[in-house]
Amino acid sequence: MEVSKSLSWLRLLLLVQPPHKSYAEHQQWRKKRKNKQGMKSLPAILLMIFFVFGCTNTKSDKERRKINDLWVEAEFRKDSSIHGEANFYDERNKLVYKRNYYDGKESGISYSFCPDGKIHEETAFYLGSKLGYHTVYDSSGIIDYRDYFFYSKQMGPIVQYRNKMPKAYYFTNFEGESLLYVEYDSLGKVSKREGEFITMHVSDVQKNEEKKTMLFLYTPFPPGLNVSYKVGLMKDGKNVEKTILDIPNGQVFFEQILDMPPKGRNYCIVLHIQDSVSAINQLIVKEIIL
Repeated sequence: MEVSKSLSWLRLLLLVQPPHKSYAEHQQWRKKRKNKQGMKSLPAILLMIFFVFGCTNTKSDKERRKINDLWVEAEFRKDSSIHGEANFYDERNKLVYKRNYYDGKESGISYSFCPDGKIHEETAFYLGSKLGYHTVYDSSGIIDYRDYFFYSKQMGPIVQYRNKMPKAYYFTNFEGESLLYVEYDSLGKVSKREGEFITMHVSDVQKNEEKKTMLFLYTPFPPGLNVSYKVGLMKDGKNVEKTILDIPNGQVFFEQILDMPPKGRNYCIVLHIQDSVSAINQLIVKEIIL
């Protein structure tokens, strides 16, 4: 596997949280997390991921077995589970799939191929679950479609392409509800926009016996638009005094525990949308009501 793709997958793992199907389930998980025993630490997870990718670069005892209609070349454990990189071939010895496994579960980037050897699909997995971007290419190897999965649940961005340029962009929440839709013309210029860039949930939490604010924010980043999100401090619900936190680009959602704001002030989301091609330069401020 290419080093760049391995690093991209590693960066993805640093952004994700354990699985949930809705915002409500996510909140329940947060409450239980501190009391859960035996949870893998981040260093342990990273060590495991490095091992997964490292095994593609070391010699192993690979063998070839017939599984259903395909020949699989991989390292098989005693229980017949696959560990490491596995290549799947058809009866004509054409490569059909290239997958990575950790203890029998898909982990890493998996590929499916066209008959001529071009990549058809590219999917990110983590321990058997789709986790990250799934990309589809046409028969010429040109990107056609991309969506996002969070522990095998489709949510967040969906992008349809036309001649290598975005045709339509959708963003959905954990419940599958549409939050934002962006349409593009044949030149990749934004021609239509519906919905909201800023959708958030705010709740009170206790941390170290102090009252805090939990911010959960969906963060759409449509292609072709330069979008930035910041957390700011607002005075009297009118003016933004300053920004206190830059939200990293490229995330599907963002979470942060904030101290209670000073008296007479509230937090706010400061959104800046720019696009020189579509002549868009928009600043949106939305107050975080506690």
